[in-house]
Formats: sequence, C-alpha cells, structure tokens
Amino acid sequence: MENKPENSMPEQRPQVFYYPEPQPLQPPRLTPYRASTRRDMIFALLLVVFSVLCADFYFWGGAGPAAGVATVCLLLTGAVYLWRSRKAVTAYGCFCCAVCLACALSLAFNDSFKFLSVLAMILCAALAVLEFMQLRSHTDGSFRSIGDVCYVVFALTFGKLADGCYALFHKEGEDGSPKRRRTGSVFLGLLIAVPVLFIIVPLLVLSDAAFESMVNLLDFEHLSEFFGAAVLGLGLFLLLFGQLFSLPRCEREPAERSARRGVEPIIVITFLSAVALVYVLYLLSQLAYFFSAFRGLLPESYSVAEYARRGFFEMSLLCAINLLIIFLSHLLCRKREEKAPLAVRLLCLFLCVFSLILAATSLSKIGLYVSSFGMTRLRILTSIFTVLLIVIFLAVIFRLFCKKTPYMKITLIAASLLLLLTSYANVDRVIAAYNVGAYQSGRLSSIDMDTLEDLDSSAVVPYLWELTGDADQNVAQQAKVLLSARADSLYFIGYDVSDGILELGKPRYDWRSRDLTTARAMALLEEHFDEYYIPPAKRD
Repeated sequence: MENKPENSMPEQRPQVFYYPEPQPLQPPRLTPYRASTRRDMIFALLLVVFSVLCADFYFWGGAGPAAGVATVCLLLTGAVYLWRSRKAVTAYGCFCCAVCLACALSLAFNDSFKFLSVLAMILCAALAVLEFMQLRSHTDGSFRSIGDVCYVVFALTFGKLADGCYALFHKEGEDGSPKRRRTGSVFLGLLIAVPVLFIIVPLLVLSDAAFESMVNLLDFEHLSEFFGAAVLGLGLFLLLFGQLFSLPRCEREPAERSARRGVEPIIVITFLSAVALVYVLYLLSQLAYFFSAFRGLLPESYSVAEYARRGFFEMSLLCAINLLIIFLSHLLCRKREEKAPLAVRLLCLFLCVFSLILAATSLSKIGLYVSSFGMTRLRILTSIFTVLLIVIFLAVIFRLFCKKTPYMKITLIAASLLLLLTSYANVDRVIAAYNVGAYQSGRLSSIDMDTLEDLDSSAVVPYLWELTGDADQNVAQQAKVLLSARADSLYFIGYDVSDGILELGKPRYDWRSRDLTTARAMALLEEHFDEYYIPPAKRD
C-alpha cells in the first residue's frame, strides 16, 4: 500500500456550475379593456355634443322642445352606433324604441309632468337595449326580469365607466396593440381645470375692478351656465359612452334556477286563507249598499259624498299590497315541476279577483267624487295607477294557469302607453277643461279656484280667460288675478312712469323652453293684456 507524503495537498475536485433552466417567455399581459377606433371617436364626438346640449336644455332650458330634439338626436346617434352590433330585431324592441322617441317628442307639446316622459324614456331605452343586444338573463317574462332592467340602467351605466375612459385615452395601432391617445389627455386636463376655474374666477372678480368689468362684458351669467352645462354634459357623456362602447362585447348567461326547496305549501296556503277570509268579510259588508237587510251596518245619514270621499286611495294601496303578496307566495312556495300547488294558485286567483273588484270600486268612487267635486291631479294619477293595476292583475291571472304568459312584458307595455298618454294629454289641461266645462254647464255648483291656482302649467290660461266673463263677479275677479299672476311668471311687466301704463315686457322664457302649450298661453296673454291684468298692489 502506497504511503502518501505528510505535506501532500488534499485532492481538489473540479467545480461544477449549475445554470438555471431557461424559463419560457411569458406572454404580454393583456389589459381587460379595449382601445377605440376611428369610428368610436366619431361617435364619441357626436355624443359629447348632444350630451352637453341635453344638460343645458334640461337644466337651464326648462326641458322644453329643445330638450326633446336634443334627446332624439342623442337616441338616434346611439342607435346608429349599435346597429352594426345588434344581435336580434324583435317587434317588442321596435315598440320600445318608438315609445322612447315619442316620449322625447312629447316635451315639445306640453309643460306638465315632464318627469313622467323622462321616466318612460329611460325605461323604454333599457328595454330596447335588452331586446336588441340579447342581454336578458331571465327569459320567462316574470317579475325577475326587473333585474335585467336594473342591470342596464345601473350596472352597465356606472360599471362600464372605466371601459369608456380607457377607450378615450387609447387607440388601436396598426398591429392591434393599444397606443396612447393625446386627445384623451387634453380632455382630462380640461375636465380637471373646470372646477378649479369655478374657484379662481370669482376670487379674481372680487380682487380687481378691471377684471370684474371684463367679466361683466362677457356676461358672467351665461358663462356660468356654459360651464355648468359643460360639466354636467361631460359627466353624462362619460356614463353613456362607457355603456354604449361596451355593449357590443357584453354577454349574459341565462340565470340558473335556485335549487332551494322553498317554504312548505301548507304555510303559504294557511297565510293566504287568513287573508282571503278577511276579504270575504269585507265583501259581505258591502251588501249594505245594495240590500236593506244589511243597511244597519252603515252610519245614520250616510251621504253619497261621504261614500265617494272615503277609501279610493286606500283601495289602490290594498291592490298593490295584494300584488306583492301574490308574487312572494309564488316565489317562496315549494313547487312541483315548476308549478305551485293548485290550492295556492286558486287562493292567488281569489286575491286577483278581489283586487279587481277593489280597483273597479276605486274607479267608481273617483268618478263619483270627480262628478261631485271636480278633478284634481291626485285623482287623475290615482286613476291611472289603478288602471295599470287592473292590467297587471289580468296578466297575473293568465300567468297562474298558463306559464308562458309574459306578464312582465304586458305590464311594461301598459305602463309605457299610460305614461305616453299622460305626457301627450297634458294632465293640467284635462283638469282645467273638465272643471271649467262642468261649472259652466251646471254639473258643478261651484268651481274650486284654488285647484286651478295650483296647476303650474300654461294649459290653464285659456280656461281662466273663459272665467273672466263669468256671471259671478267673485269668480271673474279671481280668474283675472290668476291670469295676472301667470303673466308675471311668463313676462317682465313694464311700467311707464309718465303715462302710468302697464305693458308686457321681455318674456322670461326663451326659445328652448317655449313648448306649444306655453306659446298658445303667451299669445292669449299678449292679446288680452289690458282686459285682465291687475297690478300686484290691487290684488286681494
């Protein structure tokens, strides 16, 4: 065995270097947003113009004809932009579009209850989007489809704001990758500068007389209106652009039915039976109006006026409560083969029939009360609401025994038509026409001038003019006072000191808010000014 020397070095092993294995290249991170194209930016330019005009005409123009025309342009611009991406064309969607445009045009014909026209426009626009873009998650036509309307109005409007902002700041390059757009940065800078200028300009006006004079030459009132309309219009534009830009790429899967078992049918049947028993007792009490044997249920000297005055608002509320009971019972009750038990459906049918009786009684009471005491806004709106409830209950009755009945579509069609009818009929004109006509024909022994005073529409002016020639001098004098107040609200009244003559001055309403009803009223006030006008100091 070989002996190693004592001073020999230990054996050195060769060093081994381990290199990391090559990692695969990671694909570039894709943004969830999409850049805009030239077509998108042309649409954005048109949309921002009409959005600013709508903001100005609605908030500073009195929501008149100009607002209606701007709204129609806004709707048509959005429809043309989405037409290429439509997924279906249905008769129901076309109907919703027609009603939406008709409600926008109604702003040019009357000046009362304009919020109903705006409400109908929003509702019908959402329904049209659901139909054309096939975004319904509930296709059975039940009350669950209300969630689809809320999805379009709220989720797509506010939830897609980031998508629209990204599209404004980025454009598609030649290779399809997003590239930053300078116009978006300019737009952002202007948007940030507007609220700051609202603070700076008034401080500069207060600090220097020369700058104040220059601002006064620029008409600061109209300048503030311009900035206000610009801010509100840009906010509306961002919401609408984000929604409409994202709609072609929105997809919704049909909602899965819940697997929960639901409430025991016996619980629902017991609850509905208790409610139905109370309603049967109510129906028995009504026999007092028809049979002398039950007359003791009524108080002594019970008059027709007391019968008419009592209960029609409560009856309408009861109909709405019954509708809620039916919906909840059908929703919570355990079903077999997606059908509620026959006993539940029969009890719901009884509630529907009872509600129809209540609705008919309510309408008869309103008619009797109107014929005795005249018409008011509350009575008309209650009647419209009751008619809508009748349509809903009829649709629910069919749905109880025919599952394919789309009662929500029937309800929304009825609601849209009633809102449209209310917009074009001009509720204030109907009230004034009926009350004045019934008084002049003798159907009403007196006329409630306070009701006519509460009507803020110009439609009442022609009927007040008719009352100025009434044989009752008290009524004629009150009509002249009300006409004078209308003239004060529509015109600046001038006074010639040398001659002591009052005359109509500049109109308070500009061309943006002068609808057909207001124009007719102003023409009548101008023509007969000297015959009715009473100075404020001489009014009682």
